[in-house]
Amino acid sequence: MVNLLTDYCIKCFGAFFDAGMGPKHKELTQLFCRFGIDDNFVWNGENSDSKRTRIERALRKVNSNPSCALKFANDLLSLLRADQSVGDKHSKQEQNLRQALVEAGLNLTDAYEIYEENPISKIDFETGGRAAIDEQLNRLQKAQDDPALMIGTAKELLEAIAKYVLKESGMPVDKKIDFNPLIHIAVERMNLAPKSINADYEGGKCVRDIYQQALNICKELGQLRNLQGTGHGRTLPTGVDSQTALFVVKIACLIAQLLLQEWDKQRMAGRVSN
Repeated sequence: MVNLLTDYCIKCFGAFFDAGMGPKHKELTQLFCRFGIDDNFVWNGENSDSKRTRIERALRKVNSNPSCALKFANDLLSLLRADQSVGDKHSKQEQNLRQALVEAGLNLTDAYEIYEENPISKIDFETGGRAAIDEQLNRLQKAQDDPALMIGTAKELLEAIAKYVLKESGMPVDKKIDFNPLIHIAVERMNLAPKSINADYEGGKCVRDIYQQALNICKELGQLRNLQGTGHGRTLPTGVDSQTALFVVKIACLIAQLLLQEWDKQRMAGRVSN
């Protein structure tokens, strides 16, 4: 995991609070509390902690968790916007912040929301476990560009989820198993295989066919990744445009959500064991 904000980004945020400018200490404390940050600040008229010090310290505290840091930074921007501390694109503070965010691979929209220029990062699923899977799914859902990386990451995410489900349910996983059989075993483990869908009720056959198509999409995604995505040392340019890649990724994310939600539901119901 890497920090979302550079040290320069943090200092640029802090600049909005120089000489007592910006939202009140009380508003900062409320923001901190929403993120579980207790900096033990008590205003007594003599406290040496300035607003800038508090903000920069809080940003550094949340910075190691990219999703948390992004939300914190956006909530901080909302405070600055309500205080009318931002809104002048020609101000030195705002220009510096925008430049700092760009250098960090981030961008600031006209609505003063930060988004990641390329929200997909390499995450070690083996050591990160479920938290890494959830974080990568969240980032992949925000993907905008780099088709090869998006396709490669989508396949890796589904593969990681399948392995996670089997491992958590106590089933051994052959490290050399191919992607397609791995997905089939995982969906069967959770009773999501098309053959397990009741087709006797009205529309049941349609649902079964939809689940079958989802499996087919997984199969095609695996093949597409081998041909056009990142992975296995591929460095050639991709022939898939961003619009097509984004369409494929969104479908993959829906399948990923289905697998994770069904797994969580079955665990809570006690129908599977750890």
